[in-house]
Amino acid sequence: MKKTEQELTAFYEEKVPVMIRRPAGMPIGASHTVTHNGKNYQIQYDEQVMIPRKIALILQEKERNEKKLELRMANLAGTVQNLDGE
Repeated sequence: MKKTEQELTAFYEEKVPVMIRRPAGMPIGASHTVTHNGKNYQIQYDEQVMIPRKIALILQEKERNEKKLELRMANLAGTVQNLDGE
């Protein structure tokens, strides 16, 4: 493996702190599972844990996509309301 590949691998494997807020309706003690290349990472809600940076980046992307979806759904709901004349 080349030096730059090793550095990149080390970067993505470096442990970083993450805390995921427990969604409404989830029981205390529940966890969130992220699967990457067949390996499962179970992350406890409302507790700071150290996980590989690659998993933290997946969680960040998930959060960004959820926010985009919420905005899109809100915009569509407004469009449907307007079409109904209400």
